[in-house]
Amino acid sequence: MRQSTSNFHHEYVKENTQNALLANNRNRTDKRGKPDKAGYIESDRKRWSKYANIPMAKEMPKGFPPFTLHVMRALAVVEASQPDKLAPSIAALYKAMWVDTKAIAEPAVFESVLAEVLGDEGAKSVVDQVCVSP
Repeated sequence: MRQSTSNFHHEYVKENTQNALLANNRNRTDKRGKPDKAGYIESDRKRWSKYANIPMAKEMPKGFPPFTLHVMRALAVVEASQPDKLAPSIAALYKAMWVDTKAIAEPAVFESVLAEVLGDEGAKSVVDQVCVSP
């Protein structure tokens, strides 16, 4: 039975994408001889920036990859309390991390970024809700 054109195309793209990734990273390894994920991320983010015509700093963000649990929780609070501010908040955090290379995982940093969208009091309220001291 013949494979449908759609399935064939999907498998072809999948196989060739995997081959391209392997070829691109064949000689990239970390100190332990494992594939160099950071090197791949570095080349991939630049490729996506060019492809999608989105701004991206030349260097990786400070402290990459950041621990963003508090940032994600902050965005959940924004979505629940001010859903119209969610997209601008995400855009501001994207710019802070990928264009301005700020360490957005730091509460003071993501509070200042959210203040651009929510105002000082709104950002402080969000951060206070997600960064509770024990």
